[in-house]
Amino acid sequence: MIRDILNEAIVGQYPNLEIDYSQVQLIRGNLLWSCGLLSQSEGSGVVDIRWRVPADGTHLEDELIVMIYFSTEKKWLFAEGVAQRVEGACSLRFEAPIEGDRAQVWIAFRSRDQKAYSYSQFLGEVITHNTPSYEA
Repeated sequence: MIRDILNEAIVGQYPNLEIDYSQVQLIRGNLLWSCGLLSQSEGSGVVDIRWRVPADGTHLEDELIVMIYFSTEKKWLFAEGVAQRVEGACSLRFEAPIEGDRAQVWIAFRSRDQKAYSYSQFLGEVITHNTPSYEA
């Protein structure tokens, strides 16, 4: 996985190297993958995440995992089991390390027995706003 990040996600010319977060794969697995969308209201500390629910009714009990990387502070937030695949959407409020940080957001799904995972999907970047506490 590190080799893939070095080969695909590092862009630019030395010494001006950057990470293309859209090319970073955090989790690999064999569960059904689901197309996700990310949105945030202006000035809000809440992000809304939506995904496609399988029409065939399979994998509906899979749990959502949200992975957020705060690039300025170089800190991670992992929110596990915040929703099930059947729900198709969730809102997530999180406490940001600093106001105005750029947060990179990925999602993945995990089977209910926690033995199988989907590939992670990079949803995009949001600007953080200080909020009182983490809520799912």
